[in-house]
Amino acid sequence: LSCLLNAVTTQSNCSLTDPACACSNQAVQGTAALCVAHSCTIPDALTTVNLTNTLCGIKSEHDRGYIIVIYTFVALAFILVALRFIARMTKRNPLWWDDYSILVSITITIGFTAISNSLQVDTLGVGLDIWAVPQENLQTIFILLWSALMCYITSRCFVRISISLFLMRIFRVSGARPLILLTLVLNILITIAFTFCLIFQCTPVHYFWHRWDGLHEGFCIDQWAVFLVGGILSTTLDVFLVLLPARWIFQLQFSLAKKITTAGMFSLGIIVIVTSVMRVVSLYTFTHSENVTKDLPKIVIWGGLELYVATICACLPSLRPLMK
Repeated sequence: LSCLLNAVTTQSNCSLTDPACACSNQAVQGTAALCVAHSCTIPDALTTVNLTNTLCGIKSEHDRGYIIVIYTFVALAFILVALRFIARMTKRNPLWWDDYSILVSITITIGFTAISNSLQVDTLGVGLDIWAVPQENLQTIFILLWSALMCYITSRCFVRISISLFLMRIFRVSGARPLILLTLVLNILITIAFTFCLIFQCTPVHYFWHRWDGLHEGFCIDQWAVFLVGGILSTTLDVFLVLLPARWIFQLQFSLAKKITTAGMFSLGIIVIVTSVMRVVSLYTFTHSENVTKDLPKIVIWGGLELYVATICACLPSLRPLMK
């Protein structure tokens, strides 16, 4: 508050009872911001910005549209998983490991969705500018973000396991099994390594949700480097899983129409690759942002879409019995 009062008295002729004058004066705003940056702790700086914006009538805008997107695609994912099991029961085929893997994945996805639902403006203030978010909520927000990252990477791993096991079940041509097993093993190893990096990206671990205030001691590795490497490896695996069946589909004892339909279903994995790339882009914005609560919904949107679309794509090839 002293920074703001000092800026008003030294940089303008505005009266202290005329906030409109001070709010429209760029010199006052610039001097106050510089003073706050050099003199205040991060919590005090956020309080000052929030107070200034309140006095100036500036409201923090937020967008609720991402919640509708999340709910729509999670509903589609659940419907497709249910139809997958209905298709298996229709043909009276016993469940196999690919079915159990997708069941584990969708269960973990429920956790991700629950966390996403908690990260709303009405509950914690996510989507608002960070200075407009109640400071007592910030630690909770970062704990939930950390938990959501764990859910995301575990769920994606089990989706890929399900797809790999499905490919192993239907493609029995020469040379298929070793390539599928290689993909399966790489997926698990990359997931373990990436999970380890995410858990211990900060030392101590709890510094991840304490560091926002600048008052705690700790160290974090380069977040963007971790997310970039993880994103590249994840996308590479997805590309490989999309291309892997292409050489074997037309060796199946299917009619040409069935072969084309099957190829089309697998090619939908391209959508997963697109959402994966967009997630990495949103992570770049987030890791380089000073207004993280404003940019956090983008991670929720693209991470959620990637999970739900991957689940949908993993289930579509299993629905052929229902399409007859």
